[in-house]
Amino acid sequence: MTTCQEAIEELSLFGIKEPQTYLVDIIPLIEIIWADGKVQESELAILNEYLHKRVQQINEMAGYAAIDFQDAQAFAYRFTKQRPLSEFLRRLSFC
Repeated sequence: MTTCQEAIEELSLFGIKEPQTYLVDIIPLIEIIWADGKVQESELAILNEYLHKRVQQINEMAGYAAIDFQDAQAFAYRFTKQRPLSEFLRRLSFC
């Protein structure tokens, strides 16, 4: 079983550091977006809608602006520019 600290250390190996670690729950959505082999505008719209809600949740839980939408979008869009390797997505989705 992986501890929270171990998970954060693992994520940092992929260049994912706080507060981006709070966004790893988008990985299953990224996998769905790539399911047909291409990213469609309608799927990006759904991703953006989710990101808006997730950023708001994160900031409410933190009690301050821990992450802004543009940073969250940049994090997510790095996975939509080029299809991530399945193994990479599996490693990230353990969190």
